[in-house]
Amino acid sequence: MRLSTLGAVLLLSAGIIAQNLTVFPQGLPGIPHPQIPAANYSTVSYVDPRTGIRQNITYRTTSTGNVIYQDDINWGPESLLLEWAANNTVYVPHKVRGFGVKSNWAWPDATIVYRYDSCETRELLKGIFDASIAIWKKGAPFLTFKELAPAAYTGTASGILTVTKDDPNNPWCYSNVAWDHGVPPTGLRMNLQWLDPVGGPSCGQASNAVLHEQGHAIGLMHEQSRPDRDNFINVDCSKYAPWTLPAGTCPLPAYPACCGGGPGAADKCCADWHNYDADTSSIYSTYGPYDCKSIMHYGASDVLHSTAQCAIDPALTPTQGDYDAVCQIYSSFCAPWKALNNCAPKPAPCGTCNPTSGLNKCDITSTCISTGSKFHCACRAGYKALAGNNDVSKQFRLPWDGYKHLVFVTEGTVCNTLCDNPFGFSDKLCAEVGMQNMCPL
Repeated sequence: MRLSTLGAVLLLSAGIIAQNLTVFPQGLPGIPHPQIPAANYSTVSYVDPRTGIRQNITYRTTSTGNVIYQDDINWGPESLLLEWAANNTVYVPHKVRGFGVKSNWAWPDATIVYRYDSCETRELLKGIFDASIAIWKKGAPFLTFKELAPAAYTGTASGILTVTKDDPNNPWCYSNVAWDHGVPPTGLRMNLQWLDPVGGPSCGQASNAVLHEQGHAIGLMHEQSRPDRDNFINVDCSKYAPWTLPAGTCPLPAYPACCGGGPGAADKCCADWHNYDADTSSIYSTYGPYDCKSIMHYGASDVLHSTAQCAIDPALTPTQGDYDAVCQIYSSFCAPWKALNNCAPKPAPCGTCNPTSGLNKCDITSTCISTGSKFHCACRAGYKALAGNNDVSKQFRLPWDGYKHLVFVTEGTVCNTLCDNPFGFSDKLCAEVGMQNMCPL
């Protein structure tokens, strides 16, 4: 993502969380930072040998030779991308999917293994990084984040996400998407840019930016990359970045082809080319309904337009939809947690009373009587509290001999409604009031 004091693409929500942070000015989509001219973007067409799906990607490279696309996603080594492009595997049509990785490309054991590239980086980023982890774990406590000792990023570490604070080639925030480009992957990196090129605070100091990048690392893609996104939002390719290029080098009529991924040398025209494509890789899958407020959604802009069915308004923290998607990605770990923590609620406790003078809060139409070891407010015989008889948290009968004919209520409840059968001393007296089987005697 591009965030700077010079004007940048603000991809998350209505802005950066302002608490103790600099609020970044909102720029226009597709304006590269002045230090990254449009000529530094490349576009290639390749067939993913794992899926047989042809894809187009416009990207720039990091200082360590990795590919950054869709503004803030670390694809992996450029050498691998160019190798796939050179092989030019035969195109195999396939139904597109989006939003998050499938489970086989997620972190094993739902454990994200990470380390900082230096003690200095750890000192700067640990506070905001740990706070963001806590927010993700609030809705996905089955996730584990395992920190290793700091070590310099080399691009060769296997299955370890290295967190850095600066990339001189791409001074923005970006991250890999779980293990989506290798099992086990090498060169995983999350850059949380601490300062922008002119020395001001950058996205690494913004809570929602860090949460967004951690969402990628966990396994979430951009929400607007879902294959069903055109049913919910409008993508206006004519607003792609012509102002980043010399006059006449990117003819306006060609811009709509951006969404369709038009092949050829002209692809190198726009820095935004393919940034807003629906993702075609079968290693991703849609999870749940389209979430217009997902923290993984880009904000509304000249390119992304809200519709009547979707007001684009990304949240500053993960939505329930984001948590649900993570649950489905890591379903084998989430399901046991849900089974353990989503048990049926206990029946409402039976209201008790204190018979001591001055402490008895039963209404005058009821009496605080002993049912054994407890005291409950009992309506006088033949009366109940409510016309509706199904809420046992408000009124109930007890299934034990000597009590079945009485209706018990919570303290302060008025008993002035005659029961359907208000006469006699039998189980049928006030029988329409439900039994509460869980109340102790």
